[in-house]
Amino acid sequence: MATVEDVEAALANVIDPELGLDFVELGLIYGIEIENEHVQVTYSLTTPGCPIGPQVESQIEEFVSELEGVASVGSEVTFIPPWTPEKMSEDAKFALGFGLDRRGGDRPHGGAGDPGGGQGVVDERGQLGGRAAAAGADAENDAGSGRGRLGGITGHDPIVTHRRRARSANVSGVSATDDETTSGTVEAQRLFTLPPGATEILLVRHGSTVGIDAGGTFPVNADGDGDPPLSGDGEEQARLVGERLAHEPLSRLFVTTLQRTHQTAARLVELTGLQPEVVADLREIHLGDWDAGEYRVRIARRDPIIMRSFSEQRWDIIPGAERDELFGERVRRGFDHVAAQAGPDTTVAAVVHGGVIAEMCRQATGSEAFAFLGADNTSVNRFVVFPDGRLRLRGYNDTGHLDGLRSRNWVAGSASEPIT
Repeated sequence: MATVEDVEAALANVIDPELGLDFVELGLIYGIEIENEHVQVTYSLTTPGCPIGPQVESQIEEFVSELEGVASVGSEVTFIPPWTPEKMSEDAKFALGFGLDRRGGDRPHGGAGDPGGGQGVVDERGQLGGRAAAAGADAENDAGSGRGRLGGITGHDPIVTHRRRARSANVSGVSATDDETTSGTVEAQRLFTLPPGATEILLVRHGSTVGIDAGGTFPVNADGDGDPPLSGDGEEQARLVGERLAHEPLSRLFVTTLQRTHQTAARLVELTGLQPEVVADLREIHLGDWDAGEYRVRIARRDPIIMRSFSEQRWDIIPGAERDELFGERVRRGFDHVAAQAGPDTTVAAVVHGGVIAEMCRQATGSEAFAFLGADNTSVNRFVVFPDGRLRLRGYNDTGHLDGLRSRNWVAGSASEPIT
């Protein structure tokens, strides 16, 4: 039968993707109970709003179930007592810069006159700041009810070295008994770089499309999908995002079967010479009887079926719409095709649709189905696929290229329909 020590060793493989440290070192494992061949793990998260809970539970089950004598694994999250940095091991505190003066000796960071101020501190929301935050991206998340910070992707970031075998390291003297331990110099914060063997995929939403009057319809393509062209604003957005992405190290470009993605990619094609590949599986969710424009009209009217669809976070409430589960499978199939075509150590872009971006964000973060519904037209959304298949959302709804256009057109309270 597995022992508590066996389970703890297995849990050292459960990694916080933002901090790059395991849950044991971070002090996030609150309890391990073993009864016959069942193991129950109680864990916590660094903040109640942390979106990685489903991923953590999946990893707990994966690694603990591999132990001999374990037939079933259960896990439960708790925030009583709330996690604090004091629960971390000395190794983890050292790796994240808590209490270690770069010039030698121990003192808290973040004080007045401290040139390293803000490193290894907890802000007013209880979130790790400073170097801990630097281990992730500062991508803004506009989804849901308000703005938040979305943790980035580090893989095995050189800023943070987690040591599973060096628990006996003398961190104050910076001597160690294991060659995996951290040296006396903690590296400065740095910008994210793609880990070796990883692939970066930029999902770019198409530009805004033309409007529609009640009773009118959009063009429909051979597959029966509504296929409106870009509006004048959409063409300007497409120009701006194309000129921005021309500075990215893109090796390949992808579009869908719908003309708005081809039109959005046109300026980028002109500047780079990249010839886009069509990936049909990345086309927008099919909305059945409403796909040719009725959906837009119903949103403007706040139709009860639309409101129910948003409330229950399901597309297939709409008459004849594609089933949510089939849509998710199709989108992932298309995304995986892009990753395979891209290969390792590359960055590629795919011009897609709002529903597709929301679905991939859901799959990457384990969020609610519609949590990321509302990515702006021509927003850039960054995903990283690691060599072992792990998927991380690194940036969401980046529209810095539209700042000038937005400032000219924005009027508070002028939206005529909800964000979708």
